[in-house]
Amino acid sequence: MSNTQFFLFRLDSSEAAKSCGEIEVQLLDSSGRAKEVVFVSIDAEAVTVGGREYPRSLLDRVSSIAEGKGMYVNEFGEDVQPF
Repeated sequence: MSNTQFFLFRLDSSEAAKSCGEIEVQLLDSSGRAKEVVFVSIDAEAVTVGGREYPRSLLDRVSSIAEGKGMYVNEFGEDVQPF
């Protein structure tokens, strides 16, 4: 079982316009620091980060949170404890 973790952040509309995506996806290292960051559309079917493609399930829950909020998830989009 993988222990890949992400921080997903829902950008506000002005930030989204600048970054070409509504969601900031941070691939985290073992210390909880972002080792790669990508921006994706809220409607994306998959996310490619860290040289690997992850399915839509990674993003499913973040679309329901308010702009300016974030969450820690595993590669399946399940909640994980922050570092």
